[in-house]
Amino acid sequence: MSNDVKSLNGEIMPKKLPSRLKDKKFADMVQIDPTIPKYKCPIIVSGPDDYYDEEIIAGELSSYIDFYWSNGYKNKDICIVTSGRPGAEIVAEKVAKDFGINIVRIIPEYKKLGRRIAGKVCQYQMCKYVFASIKNKKMGFMLIFWDGRSQRLRHFIDVGNEFKLNKRIINVKRASTYFS
Repeated sequence: MSNDVKSLNGEIMPKKLPSRLKDKKFADMVQIDPTIPKYKCPIIVSGPDDYYDEEIIAGELSSYIDFYWSNGYKNKDICIVTSGRPGAEIVAEKVAKDFGINIVRIIPEYKKLGRRIAGKVCQYQMCKYVFASIKNKKMGFMLIFWDGRSQRLRHFIDVGNEFKLNKRIINVKRASTYFS
């Protein structure tokens, strides 16, 4: 029995991710769907699944959208990139719709890759999509709402560093999951 899985394009990929992104070949193995339209100004948004503060998310997103508008870009050039997770990503999609901004969802393929690796592959796909879409390297952004604990978001920040994307990390408090 092999410890490998097939990637989206049929290549064999290791079941375990390389430790702390030392193997640069993994990013090359991850493929993005060529049918997804490319926009000049993509913004990746991610955060905890239980973070729904629309006012803060809208405020942060509007500052990036204003930056793009001030540089002469139109709404048709801007997109929000998410994986469709609950919390900050769903709220960001709602805010994007209010602004008339495009939304690109890159959804993890849990059935093909399994729960352990699908989310991490999706993070690589999102960063690779942004990196491939932009011509001016100063125009690709990651907006991360981080609680300081989430391993998923810590890994996402590391992937963004590997692709040299501009990042803004907003420290947030997670909603309490305990009953009083």
